[in-house]
Amino acid sequence: MNLSNTNHLLITFLPFFQVALLSKIPEHARLFDLVQVVASGGMASFSTWCSASPNGGTDAAAEAELSSLGLHYSHCFETMRLLSFCTLASSSKLLSFESIQSALNVSFHSFISSYSYPFLPSIPKL
Repeated sequence: MNLSNTNHLLITFLPFFQVALLSKIPEHARLFDLVQVVASGGMASFSTWCSASPNGGTDAAAEAELSSLGLHYSHCFETMRLLSFCTLASSSKLLSFESIQSALNVSFHSFISSYSYPFLPSIPKL
């Protein structure tokens, strides 16, 4: 391998090494964990990350931590739901509502009530 190929490989993979180094710096370890959740986790991993917040493990603590990183909890939550759904859809040709419900951590009532369907009667809470 000549020097130009080595430099090209180094430049190509340098961002990955820099991200991996985040895990070794205590003040950035949680950010590294979040990057791992987004890259390979799902809603369950995101919920676990939020509940492991050093500020108390509540949604408010996770929201404050994400805000300190310049992120919005609601955007992260919806992005993780979308990524989880895409991962689920890519792994199977046929999806049951139960598998979607489980992967996205939604109940039937919250799923239906979050959308406005004027042609449907209101659905009572179970």
